[in-house]
Amino acid sequence: MVLFVPGIMATCPACDREIPQDARYCPYCGIRLNDSDEAINIYLLREEIAETRHMEVIAVLGILMSVVIVFVGCVLISSVETQLIAGLVALTIFLTSLTIYIHNNLKRKRLLRKLRQLRS
Repeated sequence: MVLFVPGIMATCPACDREIPQDARYCPYCGIRLNDSDEAINIYLLREEIAETRHMEVIAVLGILMSVVIVFVGCVLISSVETQLIAGLVALTIFLTSLTIYIHNNLKRKRLLRKLRQLRS
């Protein structure tokens, strides 16, 4: 499945690079262009890999936010009860974010292996 653009160039569905419109294979990623199922599978895998990477970044931001909460709770707040609450909130955010990061990291690695298998 080749996506046609005006002129004599087309776009590879797997790597999104411009290729000659009459090409049978992409010169960059090597995908066979007349095999639309393979191209669609590679495209969908690449989209899912990008989504997992996005979730990893969000999880890292959550981990950083928990560090900030601990700092604010322990350094800037004098009440012991408020420090305890801030610590528990930070711990909850940290553990949730860490779980999300690990899950998405493992998922992304599995998808990358699957993508390499499809391309070979």
